Amino acid sequence: MQIDQHMLHEILAHFDIDGTLRSFKFHNEGHINTTIFSTFEHNGTLSRYTHQRINTEAFKDPVALMKNVSAVTAHIRGKLDERDGDVDRRVLTVIPTREGEPIFLDSQGGYWRTYRFIDQVRTYNRIESEEIAYLFGEAVGTFQLQLADFDGSSLSHTIPRFHDMRLRYDQLAAAVKTNHQGRLAAVSGELAFLEENKDRGCIITDAFSAGRLPVRVTHNDTKVNNVLFSLDGSEALCIIDLDTVMPGTILFDTGDML
Repeated sequence: MQIDQHMLHEILAHFDIDGTLRSFKFHNEGHINTTIFSTFEHNGTLSRYTHQRINTEAFKDPVALMKNVSAVTAHIRGKLDERDGDVDRRVLTVIPTREGEPIFLDSQGGYWRTYRFIDQVRTYNRIESEEIAYLFGEAVGTFQLQLADFDGSSLSHTIPRFHDMRLRYDQLAAAVKTNHQGRLAAVSGELAFLEENKDRGCIITDAFSAGRLPVRVTHNDTKVNNVLFSLDGSEALCIIDLDTVMPGTILFDTGDML
């Protein structure tokens, strides 16, 4: 779907943003959702926002997804209010529609959300130092601590069985059987290793499915570029990309991070 300026104005008018749209630009680095950055002016003050059209091929229930995001960010915000004045840089701020909803459905079937833009931050695409590795781990640990008293089972599954190793082994077996690209012989050693270690690889999945691990809120995509750092890299401020926030075990996030 092509988005022109007129259509964008119509979409953004539904969000609870004061002022006049002064500029916007498309962000081309995202892999899944369409992302647009905007600047609004109100009473001489400029404010920036991030708008995204959620990819419904990847996320089948965007309404449930945004309910997850809204609940989790509100919980974290409550924790930050107790001890930190810099709240808007330490948790995503969902800008609701003028009807108070976290998501808007446009006339062409596109689902849109808006966040307050977090300024004066940077990301890393890889771990560049021990200090960044430490701060990355600290950010994930802080996220888990902030949500330790949140009932993870109340969240919806935005991508069912996302970290289910039994499912991934089934998918691998199907790919081996199909052998689309004719590369099976070249990876025989790797396939043998995976098969030999199947039981070990499924320990967490099996324990979680059997109820032997507590259900917690998990991010499920804990890579370093999903953390916003201060410009000088001295502090990890905020975990972003919350589309895969779901019920799970914190071992998913620890393993994914490593």
